[in-house]
Amino acid sequence: MRRPLASAAAAVVVLSLLLAGCGDDGDDPDAGESSQTSEPTDEPTDEPTDEPSGSAEPDGQAEPAGAPCDVVTDEQLTKITRSEQRVSGPRQEGTSQRCATVRGADDGLDLTWTFQEPVMSFDELVEYESDPALEQQRVQVGGVPAVLMTGEYVGEQLARVLVEVEAGHLVVEAKNSVVGEPRPEAELTRVATEIAAAYAG
Repeated sequence: MRRPLASAAAAVVVLSLLLAGCGDDGDDPDAGESSQTSEPTDEPTDEPTDEPSGSAEPDGQAEPAGAPCDVVTDEQLTKITRSEQRVSGPRQEGTSQRCATVRGADDGLDLTWTFQEPVMSFDELVEYESDPALEQQRVQVGGVPAVLMTGEYVGEQLARVLVEVEAGHLVVEAKNSVVGEPRPEAELTRVATEIAAAYAG
């Protein structure tokens, strides 16, 4: 009689230990919390993210260009470039203010105009912007003396116009980008000259 009772008692003890061991994992409130807090969440944060520069903006969401870029309106820009483009800027770059355009992905015209504070003379600016690959000539833009530089620059056809205007030394650059239909030099020259004339006239 004693041996069956001892075996039964031992079985009860083992069963109790097994049940107690299983209950520890489920009954620990911290165990559930640690597993939940260690999981990454996809909730949005308030920290700002960097947007790629030059990215296309949704229609109707673009902010209007500010001075001095706003001398050229979107309508004028589209007429001058003969493609759907919008004025963008200014963007401060050191002592310069840079204006650019927002254009279609298949538009091959890359157009910028930059106002530089007169930290150097106009002749010094011309020397600084000169390149052996570019032909240089003195012209009149909007009745103001200017310098036109044309040629192939870094593998792309380019027209660059330099002129002194009220907002500072103006450098207009029209060139073909790596995408889209390339434009002839005469067309790039016309675009750059007409942008410069909007400020010089």
